[in-house]
Amino acid sequence: MKLNRWMAALVATVVGGLFAASAMAQPQNFQQGGQQIDPQQAQQAYRQFMDRDTQQIREQLGVTDEEWAVIQPRIQKVRDAEQAAGQGQLNQLGRLARGRPGQGGINVNALLGIKDSTVQQRQAELQKAIDDPNSTEAQIKQRLDAVREAKVRAMQVLAQARKELIEILTQRQEAILFQMGLLE
Repeated sequence: MKLNRWMAALVATVVGGLFAASAMAQPQNFQQGGQQIDPQQAQQAYRQFMDRDTQQIREQLGVTDEEWAVIQPRIQKVRDAEQAAGQGQLNQLGRLARGRPGQGGINVNALLGIKDSTVQQRQAELQKAIDDPNSTEAQIKQRLDAVREAKVRAMQVLAQARKELIEILTQRQEAILFQMGLLE
C-alpha cells in the first residue's frame, strides 16, 4: 500500500517529533534505535496531527458548522473502523515502527495509549505461534484462521461505516474523501 500525504505527514509528525524530543524524554519502556521515547510526547504529537488532519478535511469539504456536526462523527466512525480493520494511518505507522518480524521495534498503539483491535490481537497471537518453534501446524492454522475471520468482520464494519458516511455526502464531498483515501 503506497503512502499518501497523510501517512507522510503522520510519520514526519509523530516519528520525527519523537526522535527529536527523545533527548529530553524521561526513561520509559519505549525505545527505538536505542533512544527513549516519551509516551506523553508521542500522544500529544499524534493528537496534534489528528486535529490538523481533521481540520484539513473540514476545510476541503467546505462545510458549515451544522453540516460538520453531522459529517464529523461519521468520518470518525470510518477512521475507527479503518483502525480496527488494520487499514488506518496508525496501522501503517505501526508497521513502519515495528519493522520486519524478529527485528524488534515499538508497539505504536501501546505508545499512544490506544487499545489493540481484535484484528491486531489475533495478529499478535499468530506472530507468537510463528515465533514459537514448538507450535504445531494445527496451532498456526488456527491462529491464521482467527486473523482472517477477525479481518472479515472488521472489513464488514468498515464497509458499513463508509456506506453511512456516503449517505449524507454530496457527490463532490464523496469525491474529495475518496481522493483523500477515506472512501473507496
